[in-house]
Amino acid sequence: MTGGRGRARGLALRRFWQGAALVTLGLVFWLSLTPSPPQIRRAPPELAYVVHVLMHFGIGLTLLLAAGPHHRRRAFAAMAVLVVGLEIAQTRVPHRSFDPADMLANALGALAAALLVHTLTRRARR
Repeated sequence: MTGGRGRARGLALRRFWQGAALVTLGLVFWLSLTPSPPQIRRAPPELAYVVHVLMHFGIGLTLLLAAGPHHRRRAFAAMAVLVVGLEIAQTRVPHRSFDPADMLANALGALAAALLVHTLTRRARR
């Protein structure tokens, strides 16, 4: 009987992460693909890189946890497409541009999330 409850709990947790991933993706798409307000353009560039890392860490974390253990490679591939795709898409948005440094910050955030999920799931198996 406990196996069924455990499976149901796991499914509920996965559904939670799927919802969190959708919300996070929506927020990041909105922040990345709308023209940046002038006050943001005056912010120190270092702050922008921190924001990029944190946003993509959030996306990576929620996507990987939503994917579950059997689909993490697909989620990681989706993150790679997202990292590059968002920067390319920004070339079509007023006051936005393609920036390799932003793409690197995006990739670092996604990679940090992947390393965290890998470490936590590895420890949980022990």
